[in-house]
Amino acid sequence: MRYSTFIALAMAMAGLSAAIPVDPITEPAPPTEQDEDYWKQFLLPEAEATPILNETHVTKRFFNLPKTCKTMPGDLFWPGTLGWKVLDLAVGGRLIKPKPAGRVCHNSFYGESTYNAAACGQMQGNWYDPDWHFTDPIEPIWPAWANFSCSPLDSRENPCTYGKYSRYVVDAKSVSDVQKAVNWARNLNIRLVVRNTGHDFMGKSMGAGSLGLWTHNFKDLVFYDKWTGPGGYNGQAMKVGAGWQTADLYRTLKAKGKVFVGGECAGVGFSGGYIQGGGHGPLSPLFGMATDQVLEFELVKADGTFVKANANVNKDLFWALRGGGAATWGVVTSVTVKTFNDMTTSANVVIFDTTQNEDTIWKGIEIFHAETYKLADEHKFYIYYELGFAGPNSFRVKPILAPGKTAAQVDALLQPLFTKLNAIGLVYTQQTYTYTNFYDCYIDLFEGEGSGVTMYTSARLFKFEHVYQNNTEIIQQFRNAYNQGHIFVGHILAPGHAPGGVGADTSVNPIFRDMAMLPLFNMLLPDNAGDAEWAAAIEHTLNDIDAPFQALSPGAGTYLNEMNIFDPDWQQNVYGVNWNRLAAIKEQVDPRGVFYAETAVGSQNWKKVAGDRLCPV
Repeated sequence: MRYSTFIALAMAMAGLSAAIPVDPITEPAPPTEQDEDYWKQFLLPEAEATPILNETHVTKRFFNLPKTCKTMPGDLFWPGTLGWKVLDLAVGGRLIKPKPAGRVCHNSFYGESTYNAAACGQMQGNWYDPDWHFTDPIEPIWPAWANFSCSPLDSRENPCTYGKYSRYVVDAKSVSDVQKAVNWARNLNIRLVVRNTGHDFMGKSMGAGSLGLWTHNFKDLVFYDKWTGPGGYNGQAMKVGAGWQTADLYRTLKAKGKVFVGGECAGVGFSGGYIQGGGHGPLSPLFGMATDQVLEFELVKADGTFVKANANVNKDLFWALRGGGAATWGVVTSVTVKTFNDMTTSANVVIFDTTQNEDTIWKGIEIFHAETYKLADEHKFYIYYELGFAGPNSFRVKPILAPGKTAAQVDALLQPLFTKLNAIGLVYTQQTYTYTNFYDCYIDLFEGEGSGVTMYTSARLFKFEHVYQNNTEIIQQFRNAYNQGHIFVGHILAPGHAPGGVGADTSVNPIFRDMAMLPLFNMLLPDNAGDAEWAAAIEHTLNDIDAPFQALSPGAGTYLNEMNIFDPDWQQNVYGVNWNRLAAIKEQVDPRGVFYAETAVGSQNWKKVAGDRLCPV
């Protein structure tokens, strides 16, 4: 099947087209209203909203009506300066009117002279630092999703525009701040974008003409020696604010002799897309998915109410939040999860020599996969590798992780792998390391993150039945994809084999119960790639990369947080048998579509039109 027609639609939905117009930066003056009381009504929760009606401005347009196209800057009903001032006062002066950081590398930004050579040089250096992006309220780690509207790497002669950046951002530091932002967006029909770090491969933390809701400063952290809340669990736990990132949590828990199930990426926010999308990580082989650890969420719903969701209250919402994706059900302000005692952690690092015969390298990669599947299946190992990232023919395994095992145990279990690699004459290095705790191993051996490049990602989840039966064919397709410009990140693990892993009471796609491997196929594009290059890349990936992998893994799917955003069968491949129930819950808790993200539940009810505006289908 060819996807040419779908590609045009997909690019429009993702807002990649260069045709997004340069909209006005000046605030319009809404018709005749001039007082603060008028604007304060839009801060009310849905249940309390009693619209002010007068002869000149009928505000009931905003309340309890069917879904309509989202209001955008320049529209008649976009708030004026006074309106935004009222919101700013309501959130304690924490309303940000951001400007793209790259503007200092462009001559102008909506008529403002902005070029500064020294600042531009500094900005270009920051562009490849993920930590800089994580602490900015609007900048994405992959600039393609900003539509290159203000890249510091672009020609200074090109105008800097807002593109898909949020126009205003609430720097939320309390539940009340979140409620005010949600109410404002809902009542004024403005697109709402929720963001912690922007650690996102698919641009879900951006939206043209949107109000951003930044949860990065929710840093509360409470520990429980014994959980006494709902769910029938009475072990240790922690309540995590929505602003925490993985490595910071790992480090904090090390000091307390504890661990938890978190992600492989150091900068990923814990409480957002990661855990709400399922969440696999280095300790998943021992304890299951991150969602399996959840005891309770606290969140603000689309109607502005603050609720708990757990095994006793809001049970459908609790189920949906544990695997059904973020930016969908509400704004999570905290999540309470199980914690565990820290442990001795051993790991091995394997690096292939890139100068040897290419056929030998690929035979070694095939052997490596065949042997490490068994380590994940039978011995609870976690394997992370990168193929092609460090240069031509590079294959770096950092690490083969074995929590709770000694160096001697790891060496013994890896010996069959090394015996087979030696038999084909492969040149490689390997070394085993042991640490007294998990965090030191994690921070010492795991590869760092990148940012600032134009990378297009796809992925496929393989079950054990697929990798045991089709390993040779799968690795041959790896090689085919690599020869066509794709580089790989690989995760080999079995979260479904942990006690309680991939629980039946969560909305994680059941295919994860027999997960063996999740490779990501990444394609680097030029920073200035245009519509034609993107269209070609999408068509090539769908037809020449994804389709062969799908043929080798019937009945499998992909992972919401690392998928091909242009997958035409995303509902089935991501959500599987849970789709119908998730869609029904979405209609109950957010009938007006306050929360939206591409490929999120409910996004099928929206389309993007001129200017990247969201409109009902």
